Amino acid sequence: MGHTLPLAKALVVGGLSALEFTLRSRVALVAIRKVSAQVKKGPWPGREPSTRNNFWTPGARGYKDAATWAAGGPLGECRMNHDRMAVLQAMVSQGVIPVFFHPDTEVCLKVIQACANGGAKCIEFTNRGDFAAQTFLEVARHFAKADASVIMGVGSVVDAPTAGLFIANGAKFVVGPILNADVAKVCNRRKIPYSPGCGSASEISAAEELGCEIVKVFPGSSVGGPEFVKNVLGPMPWTRIMPTGGVDTSEESLKKWFGAGIVACGIGSNLITKELLAAKDYASIEKKVAETIALIKRIRGK
Repeated sequence: MGHTLPLAKALVVGGLSALEFTLRSRVALVAIRKVSAQVKKGPWPGREPSTRNNFWTPGARGYKDAATWAAGGPLGECRMNHDRMAVLQAMVSQGVIPVFFHPDTEVCLKVIQACANGGAKCIEFTNRGDFAAQTFLEVARHFAKADASVIMGVGSVVDAPTAGLFIANGAKFVVGPILNADVAKVCNRRKIPYSPGCGSASEISAAEELGCEIVKVFPGSSVGGPEFVKNVLGPMPWTRIMPTGGVDTSEESLKKWFGAGIVACGIGSNLITKELLAAKDYASIEKKVAETIALIKRIRGK
């Protein structure tokens, strides 16, 4: 009471009497004590014991179990199918991000499943063509039920409204050909990884200031190729780069890029070729994806 009386007197001027203040304080104190007693007693009614005390604690449901997050496991009481950290880890782990778009939803489903079966769970669905957002929504809904390990991302995003639309439709990461600060803000608000296209050290630095963990170098072959990556990482060794454009599935190309220090790369038609799409040879797409991921692992020495 010694601490509350001076404050209570001051509140009289503001229209709250000392008596009212004291009564409200005691009611709040009783409520806090009840909550504390319940926490000491055990799990909350209707909740599992494991979800009570480790909501933010590293361990069984914390950052140490990113694989569980990526597979759709809970973090405390929140189900995060693809948490930001788990998505970034998956992108780096697989090394190659298939870049793909097709207006036919059925073709998209088969191609994306083939990529996932080949080990590429993160897929960049490019925002191109009419009704791309609708196609993306149908694909994302399908995999949310059929194969929750698939991580759907969206590419070719140049403005914040488009980013918001695709995030609402289920995008778990956003990629763009340019750097847009408003897109970064939207993604940060929703804890969605954003990889903007950058062509200079200044753009890369600006992207990192906006919270971008992995920056996209685009077009990779036009800005200087692997030598550009080396030159950037010299003074900025903390930078994580993912080039798109100018990267193919050959051992020669991948050795140059990963030898320069990239953490992942985006590959489109050099991975999912027009010939394989025309032939509807999804088994060969799966095989090529698996071979590319295995090659990247060998190059990394894993």
